[in-house]
Amino acid sequence: MEKIMKNKKIFYGVCIAVIIIGIIVTYFLRLNFSLEYSENTRIDLYIGKGYSLTDIKQIAEDVFKTKQIMYRPIEDFNEAVSITVREASDEQIENLKTKIQEKYELENTDSLIEKQTIGHFRGRDIVKPYIVPMVITTIVVLIYVGIRYIKLGTWKTIYTLLIRLVISQALILSLIAITRIPIGSYTMPIDIGLYILVIVLTIMGYQKDLEKMITEEN
Repeated sequence: MEKIMKNKKIFYGVCIAVIIIGIIVTYFLRLNFSLEYSENTRIDLYIGKGYSLTDIKQIAEDVFKTKQIMYRPIEDFNEAVSITVREASDEQIENLKTKIQEKYELENTDSLIEKQTIGHFRGRDIVKPYIVPMVITTIVVLIYVGIRYIKLGTWKTIYTLLIRLVISQALILSLIAITRIPIGSYTMPIDIGLYILVIVLTIMGYQKDLEKMITEEN
């Protein structure tokens, strides 16, 4: 029993240390956002004829000297495509325009390119759509746990689950900050998956403890 308690103390100690380091890193370096969520430049190419995405990628990578580029078709007719890069100078835009014109033998290039700057997403803007559903889900789960495992202690089970959820979320955010993993469209789905996993594992533990208690009573 003493060994188990000691291991728990070490585990929670490590978690707290990681969270503190994560807070410090976030304060000084901020979080690392992927291209789609950081300030970027969107370039819309209206080619006016069928194009090969492979060719567009080759040209874009040659012009902007990076592979960190997002591509998205604008129309269903395969005649226009959107390119997103972190930044693009006027020289690069003109270079891109010239290469596209030469590749597809375009005569009129006045409306070939439209450029716009997209602002940086804030972390709270990314999280905002998920807040209400997660809060409602958490409240429902806590009520269920408190009623279902009343023999284990209503407030004890609720408190334990709540603390685990808070610590796990803080730990995930801290690890993201420390490792500099870019925050992208995949971040929240993964985070919600881990959130659900903590709930499931905790409830499984409660169920095991309840069954053990019933067995001992009989």
